[in-house]
Amino acid sequence: MNKKGAYSISILFLLFISACTTPIVEEKTECTDSDDLGYTTQGLVQSAKGTERDTCDSDGNLNELYCEGTESQIEIKDCTELGAYTCVEGYCKETITEEEAQKESVVFVASLDDYFYAVNAETGEQLWSYKIGDTQYSTPLVNNNLVYTGSANDYLYAFNTETGKIMWKHRAGDIYYSPILNEGILYTASRDELVFAFNAETGDIIWDFKTPDENNPSPTIGGDKLFVGSDDNQLYAFNVNSGELLWKFKTLEDIRASAAYANNIVYFGSNDDKLYALNAVTGEKIWEFETGGNIYSAPLINENKIYLASLDSTFYTLNAETGELLWEFDTESSIYAEPVLEGETVYIASNDHNLYAINAETGKKKWTFVTGNTISNKPIIENNLIYLTSNDANIYTINAETGKQIWKYTTGAGIIASPILGKDTVYVGSKDDYLYALNKLDGAVKWKFKTASDIYTSAAVA
Repeated sequence: MNKKGAYSISILFLLFISACTTPIVEEKTECTDSDDLGYTTQGLVQSAKGTERDTCDSDGNLNELYCEGTESQIEIKDCTELGAYTCVEGYCKETITEEEAQKESVVFVASLDDYFYAVNAETGEQLWSYKIGDTQYSTPLVNNNLVYTGSANDYLYAFNTETGKIMWKHRAGDIYYSPILNEGILYTASRDELVFAFNAETGDIIWDFKTPDENNPSPTIGGDKLFVGSDDNQLYAFNVNSGELLWKFKTLEDIRASAAYANNIVYFGSNDDKLYALNAVTGEKIWEFETGGNIYSAPLINENKIYLASLDSTFYTLNAETGELLWEFDTESSIYAEPVLEGETVYIASNDHNLYAINAETGKKKWTFVTGNTISNKPIIENNLIYLTSNDANIYTINAETGKQIWKYTTGAGIIASPILGKDTVYVGSKDDYLYALNKLDGAVKWKFKTASDIYTSAAVA
């Protein structure tokens, strides 16, 4: 078997590692709230008789959205946690003005049916599509009037966001990870041992470089340098403008995670189970830290701390200057997802089905949120709300302070991609072949768009 074929099997194994069964989802009955005040509720209504139950709710759960002081299953102390909402007579009511309501107009999504789709963000109607012709694993990238996507058919594409016209395409090799954009230059690393820098507008090649082996994660930019990890066990540092190879650093195994950069130091993990800190100018090693497993996610840097997930089921926090272990937190299974830091809390999603909220200074657990299957991607946090997907087919919205569920929506199969947030909408693709647009406030379905196969990647909006 050739290397590309072996890699594709490896990718599929990781994506399905814990999603062995597809849950059976019952069709929900459509209904509306019984109150006539125009306030968004879910399950209970305040009336002259007191608190009454609606005839039914949107997802079979009682996840009420009320302000502080109102009896409910879940209280929202501050409606601004939900975005542009305010407390009106005990309910969180939308207060977005027309000027503020500049919503996204197009949603882009790739499916394993080999098509790339553009969907009307308001109605869910297809605007255009293009048959890429092979599997797409990379998340689309939008910049001005162009949307970029790579695939396993060796090409990187730039489409006009409105018309779907191909503005340029270039043979860049199999691209399994998303390109990155910096100051008008688009950078990609491919499975065909190639690194490219393109003019993002025209597609002209600014520079390219061939490595001895396949390149895995998305590149990382730090200052005037581009860092790329490879299957030849090396991290490469290039000048972002000229493509000049500045240095390379060899580890004992291949590198499958993107690097991170801060204060002229580049940090990256290797499948030799170690995290390395290198001088970004010279490539000289400053320190290394050994975990008990492979490292598949980029480290997270905050001030003088490095937060690191490992497949040994442990989450580590290190001193960024010395590599000294400050604290560690054990989960019950491998951690593939990148950690997320918000305020004084770091959030860790594990294959043990749990999302953990940990005090970022002490490592003490604040709360645990349990899902029904593995969690493949990091949560997204906005306005003190966590949006989390799981292979149990659900997307959850969770209060970031308390860990209490606010709402959930169940799709027809597991979800392995992170959700994407619009102005008032959550967009999420599922392995049930659908792209969903859900109301941020209560999880109500605005629309769903049917493709012909699984959706593995996050969407993008313009």
